[in-house]
Amino acid sequence: QFTQKTSHGQVWEIRKCNACGHGFVANRPSLEKLKEIYSGDTHHSCETPESLDLESRVDCRTLAADITKLSPERGRSLDIGCGNGGFSYHLAKQGYKPTLIDLDPRAQRAATAIPGAEFHLVALEDFADKGPFSAIIMSQVLEHALDPLDWLKRSQRVLSPKGVLAVAVPNCGGVYSFLGARDPFLIPPVHLNFFTPRSLNLAFEKAGLRPLWTTSRSEL
Repeated sequence: QFTQKTSHGQVWEIRKCNACGHGFVANRPSLEKLKEIYSGDTHHSCETPESLDLESRVDCRTLAADITKLSPERGRSLDIGCGNGGFSYHLAKQGYKPTLIDLDPRAQRAATAIPGAEFHLVALEDFADKGPFSAIIMSQVLEHALDPLDWLKRSQRVLSPKGVLAVAVPNCGGVYSFLGARDPFLIPPVHLNFFTPRSLNLAFEKAGLRPLWTTSRSEL
């Protein structure tokens, strides 16, 4: 056992792998509990369309540009846990046709700011669209997944042969790791998985995905 955190009326046990540094919440909540949390969680960034300034989102524009450099294909894109839709907005400008999914109903209103976007209020576990998708975005969402390896395998199955899966997660092997239990990203049950670069690459390989590129950016 690494540490414990109390939240949402429960004590959560966080453990860590000595080999790759990956951390995880051992006593997982149910999917139904997570849906309840995310349907009204104020931490989630889902502004109304009137307040959005997606054009100025440098982080979204940069990641969209990175994806276009890795593949010439311009088909459908899937934004998992889309939030305010910033990544889909910039992918649309690059020629992709965005599909967005989220458990927060506020995200549906945010998605209306993206011309031609398709939105589904659904968990990835219940998402039935079989693709294919030329680009899949998981920005700051894989740390929330009940079964992150399952999410990666689902993405691999609907990704086109030349498609790109882009994943951005907090780097729990970075400077915050020196804080131990005081790491600000250790916030169960909102965060259930605490990736290091090594553990994320291992998860990709186990899911049948080939890691192409890894970087660290403070804005992502």
